[in-house]
Amino acid sequence: MINKKKFMMSAFMSLLIFSLILAGCSNSSTSTNSNGDSDVFKLGGLMSLTGAAALLGTSEKQGVDLAIDEINEAGGLDINGKKVKVEFIPYDVGEDPTKAVEYTQRLINNDKVNMIVGARENTQLAGELKITDPAKVIVFNATASTPLLSVGAKYGFNFTDNGAIEKHSLIELLADDPAVLEKAGLDVDRIKDVKRVALFGRNEMYVKQGVAGAKEASEKHGFEWAGDVLFPPGTTDFLPFVTKLKELKPDAVILDTYSYELMLPPLKEMLQIGGLDWTKGDILLLGNDVMGTQHFADTAKEEGINVDGAITFSAAAVGTTPEIDALYERIKKKFGKDAQVSGIAQTYEATMMVFKGLEEAGTTTDTDKIIEAIKKTEYDGVRFKMTVDEYGQLVQPEFMLTIEDGVVKDTGITYLEELYYGAANEIVE
Repeated sequence: MINKKKFMMSAFMSLLIFSLILAGCSNSSTSTNSNGDSDVFKLGGLMSLTGAAALLGTSEKQGVDLAIDEINEAGGLDINGKKVKVEFIPYDVGEDPTKAVEYTQRLINNDKVNMIVGARENTQLAGELKITDPAKVIVFNATASTPLLSVGAKYGFNFTDNGAIEKHSLIELLADDPAVLEKAGLDVDRIKDVKRVALFGRNEMYVKQGVAGAKEASEKHGFEWAGDVLFPPGTTDFLPFVTKLKELKPDAVILDTYSYELMLPPLKEMLQIGGLDWTKGDILLLGNDVMGTQHFADTAKEEGINVDGAITFSAAAVGTTPEIDALYERIKKKFGKDAQVSGIAQTYEATMMVFKGLEEAGTTTDTDKIIEAIKKTEYDGVRFKMTVDEYGQLVQPEFMLTIEDGVVKDTGITYLEELYYGAANEIVE
């Protein structure tokens, strides 16, 4: 005889389970189409929001935020006629390689992303890409300046220059025609006095690639390579290393550090030690794109450091156009008048180019199709038309800058084709 109580309990449990299944199906926040594409595209982020690189990491995140907000306000990505909203899942990894690996695994395994913006640091990217490339997860960055994301990764995109490309541009200017330099308002005699070039920076992949680029460009243009001085990570006493730099007797010094904590103290030591004082004509000071920002020039002035006469570069000209002005105004409106507009704009445009590639691929899940689509994509940025080469490296011009009376100025000199050779497409370790 059937136990009525057990029968009723069994029927109740079956009904409950069935109801939960139906609820899960009907209340799910996303749905998929026949191609497996969801109505929400998840983009992961590994950002340096704390620590020495927080200034760069914050502007990077803001650039992504702006792009996503504009896409979502327009209804979402257009994937084969279907509107797909974008969800951003960022994690703060500081400058810690272990955190980068940990959060990469979380983004892939828990958050189920197949595209990540960041990380920035080469040491972080090295561990991240060992996970993402085998998993066919796309990684892109607009501030990393590394070949790890181009020649070093099948599923990577480097939406900025790299250490070698940057240093090629500096040496290219030293070798340029005097008439071009004079027209740009530069000190022609000072530049043409340069015979020996040296580089000062932290011992890491980005800087080592810069050394390779500077050295091969110097040899190409007939300059003597005086050498490089690389200090280990964690250094706070720069005097011993600046002393070694002085012993190289350079005519021009490339300061290849990119956080204020690694830029301002060595510059102070160079002024105090004698023989490396660019304000007295001892050397010609050359810097990277961080030195070429007005924020750095202002901060240096507050610290009693005059960087007038320094020659740097940027991915964007200092002069404006109506399109640049409009983008910068949107940035200031969203993030405040003190926002790092050029850095935010750089990541914003890289993210928008990736989104355009997603739309042209017609899928948010097939990363093989997506990377091929991005490589064929042309994006009309406000700075220049953006394309990438076969390796996923952004083909960008370098706009050469100088600092005069505390103000960053565009020289009007731009290089492009001259920069892409040798170490520009190599990983230097």
